[in-house]
Amino acid sequence: MKAKEYLKYVRDLGQAINAKLEFCEQLRELAAISSSSIAGDKVSGGNKQGSRLEEYAVKIMTIEHDMRYETYKLLDEKNQVISVIHKMKEPKEQALLINRYINGYSWEKIAEKMSYSLDHVQGYAHRKALESFSDIWNVNSK
Repeated sequence: MKAKEYLKYVRDLGQAINAKLEFCEQLRELAAISSSSIAGDKVSGGNKQGSRLEEYAVKIMTIEHDMRYETYKLLDEKNQVISVIHKMKEPKEQALLINRYINGYSWEKIAEKMSYSLDHVQGYAHRKALESFSDIWNVNSK
């Protein structure tokens, strides 16, 4: 895997975890709504809503369990990226890569934070930072 592909993979892994966190929150909201309607209803002949609430709870627990593994994996990957970035000589290049691939910032936000034009950040500065990262990463991954 090339350095840029690896950095994108780490960024995408973080975004996937965030999407799953949002999904869990939506399930919790549905479960809360369901449980409040259960408390107000008198059900005769069974508890279908209660079983649905249990289904939500099981889904949430399953997703959270899977996310723990993915989160540990993400932390390991980010630690590897950070260790390579810390070996880079130029602090601006370090900041650019951390903001883009670790923090997940947009190009616009990075350009604003670094007081560069968007074209400069997306073009020359990013290319130079990737070259520096790649030089170190290729040595470390052999």
